[in-house]
Amino acid sequence: MQRARFVLGGAVQYVGLRYRVREAARARRIKGHVKNMSDGTVEIVCEGEKDDIGGLVGAVKSFEEPARVESIRAEYSECRHEFAAFRIVREGPGGVPEELPDDEMLSEQMDVLISEATRWARRMSLALSRT
Repeated sequence: MQRARFVLGGAVQYVGLRYRVREAARARRIKGHVKNMSDGTVEIVCEGEKDDIGGLVGAVKSFEEPARVESIRAEYSECRHEFAAFRIVREGPGGVPEELPDDEMLSEQMDVLISEATRWARRMSLALSRT
C-alpha cells in the first residue's frame, strides 16, 4: 500500500473534475479525498496499491474537456490507513477536510453533465458541418 498526494494544475475547477476523480478512484478501490484549493488547483490525497494509484493518474491525464490537467505535482509516502472511502471534500474549520454538503455535490454533478452535453454538441456540430 502507498500514500500519494497530487496537486493538479490547469483548467481543473468548476469542470466536474472532482466527481470524475472520485469515480475513477472508487473503481480502483483507492481511498482518500479530492478537493479544490484556494489557488485554483485541485488536491488529491489517496491511499491504495501502487498500480491502482498509477491507474488513477493515467485516468486523470485522459479526462476530456472542459477539464484540462496541465500539470501534476506528486508526493509519495507510507500509507497511514486513515481513509474509509474516497470522498469529495472542502476545507472545513481549522483546515480539516469535510465532506461536501448535498447542494454542493449536486453542483459538482451538474458540472459533469454540462461538460458532457457541451462535448456532445461540439461533436454533432462538427459532424453536421462535414455533411
